[in-house]
Amino acid sequence: MTETSFRLPENPSECERNSPRLGIVGGYGPLTSALFCQRVVTYALHRCPAQAPAFIMDSRPVRFADVHDCICGEKEATRRLVRLANAGIRRLAAFGIQRIVIPCNSVHALWEEFDVPEGVDLLHIADPLVARLANRGYRRIGLLASGMTMEHDVYPSRLKRVEIESIRPSAQLQERLNNEIAAFVQHGTVSHMARELLDDLVREFDAQQVEVVALACTDLATILEQGRFSLALPIEDSMDALAEECARYCTGCPSE
Repeated sequence: MTETSFRLPENPSECERNSPRLGIVGGYGPLTSALFCQRVVTYALHRCPAQAPAFIMDSRPVRFADVHDCICGEKEATRRLVRLANAGIRRLAAFGIQRIVIPCNSVHALWEEFDVPEGVDLLHIADPLVARLANRGYRRIGLLASGMTMEHDVYPSRLKRVEIESIRPSAQLQERLNNEIAAFVQHGTVSHMARELLDDLVREFDAQQVEVVALACTDLATILEQGRFSLALPIEDSMDALAEECARYCTGCPSE
């Protein structure tokens, strides 16, 4: 089936009255996209137990080599992933989707290259997490993200607007983190070194008086869940904050 083969029904009555307004561009990586959808459903059912949330996910055919290079900060690989996302955005817009999310922080590094049709709102992944951090009174956070996210203004300007200071890992730990994330996306398994890496990151953050660890990479939440890891510092998760915001939108509940 080609990218352009989808068509809306000519008769509007053929569409469900409660047709989905939310679209998700997924596949970055696929396991994390599945967990994200599960969290959207969980939050939505908590808010509206009588009805399942209506949304569509378009899982893109992502090349894992591009994901690896993107995570490590390679701009051209990230640009290829953005082009895939743009194709997904167009497909979802053809279904009448009004709001679209992409549960991947790294591709937001090239935010200005997203091609969003008129009448469609693309929600920036950082906004729900930054709002949650501000609402909960945090002022000094430890930021865990891919190399691509760290090298671009995905979070800094948004955090600065709400007067939150972010602390980054050392270069050595960041490189180890990039490798761990990339391996997980490709193979779907958590390495035996992940526990040691997380402990090292927390010790580094703790020494700098960090109040909370912000997971600014959606795959990190999946790694923690699959590895059954806990951290010695509180955690706020970009995937969880985005899923909660999507559930509010699906159920018609305004943001807090």
